[in-house]
Amino acid sequence: MLLKQSFFLCVSFCLVGCGSIGGDRIQCPKTRVVAELSKAVEFQEKTPIRVDIDSVAPSCTEGENQILMELRLRFTSLRPLTLLHTPVTIAPSYFVAVVDARGNLLSRTDHEVELVFQDKKQTAVSFQRLLETIPSPDVTVYIGFNLKEAQLTFLQKERHKKVNDSRPQPH
Repeated sequence: MLLKQSFFLCVSFCLVGCGSIGGDRIQCPKTRVVAELSKAVEFQEKTPIRVDIDSVAPSCTEGENQILMELRLRFTSLRPLTLLHTPVTIAPSYFVAVVDARGNLLSRTDHEVELVFQDKKQTAVSFQRLLETIPSPDVTVYIGFNLKEAQLTFLQKERHKKVNDSRPQPH
């Protein structure tokens, strides 16, 4: 019995100690994925390969006159069956921007995510971890893909087509 109590106390102290290593967690500033920039498309042999920002999980700690924000991002990409038998790697670029309440851009960082399709795999998933320094809690953090004009045009046409396809057709 004494051995069990000692073990329980030892484990409890260890867990309490682990909780304080990273500093105290605080509420993060608003974090948003820009809807129009949440999808990207890369072309391989003139065939589009789509990429989505699936999820963003921010976690914040207080720093010296700033907030340290750890962002965990998940990216998922699907490739068409026409490219299924070829290993493919794509590396779309995305940004993290910090904007104050008046709409002023305070900071912006650019990143790449590498997605590797193995032979005969239709889906590729990548997890990214970033550390961003935020000047105050009164900001919004925006995340989205850096799209070229051709990518943006392609995605807008695709979105417009889906909207028109989902409307009821007159009889």
